[in-house]
Amino acid sequence: MSDPPKHTFFRRLLQEDFLPRSISQLRPRLEAIANALLDDVAAKDVWDLNDDLAFPLPVTIICEIFGIPTDDIGQFKRWSDASVATLSAQDPTDYLVEMGRIREYVLELLHRRRAEGDDERLLARITRARLDGEYLSDEEAVGLVLQLFVAGNETTTSLITNFVWRMLSTQVWAEFCAGRFDLDLAINESLRFDPPLLGLCRTTAREVEIGGTMIPAHTKVLTH
Repeated sequence: MSDPPKHTFFRRLLQEDFLPRSISQLRPRLEAIANALLDDVAAKDVWDLNDDLAFPLPVTIICEIFGIPTDDIGQFKRWSDASVATLSAQDPTDYLVEMGRIREYVLELLHRRRAEGDDERLLARITRARLDGEYLSDEEAVGLVLQLFVAGNETTTSLITNFVWRMLSTQVWAEFCAGRFDLDLAINESLRFDPPLLGLCRTTAREVEIGGTMIPAHTKVLTH
């Protein structure tokens, strides 16, 4: 939601934790979380892939990256659903209460991490970050956390759920489980065929010509 140099500052602050090499180092932890979640439902005849695996897996690891307690995943699910629903709701005021609660929760965590001072996880680093010698405002810090928290877990949750649903609905689940698919190719095809995100709006910072069409400055453009 910003242009350089502020946008550049935010990227430098956040991207180290989400680069491919950083995520690859998390693989053992991700596998441990997934195995624990599957162990919890192993004895059940019926369970919900989305609620029992696809949602808590990314939420747990994102919380650990930030340094956010993972005691109440159900609470995060409710807040995340409200955040996404707000984006397309005809009346966003329906979700004001839940949005207010998650903002209060994140703000309290930020103040606590700032007071502790010696934590090197992402949430604490955000509280210590300075732009032109000034700390980020509470609104900016909370906005960064919420954007990463919601965007990170919602896309991964949808990918996992869509992937498995597509495998089952096209009767290729048995082939997939037998290892006859290239997993990387299958995931990429799932992202193409059932994308978690259908499009994003961007605002042009200046007049630009694309394919013979002139797009004015400060104009909304839908990318997909």
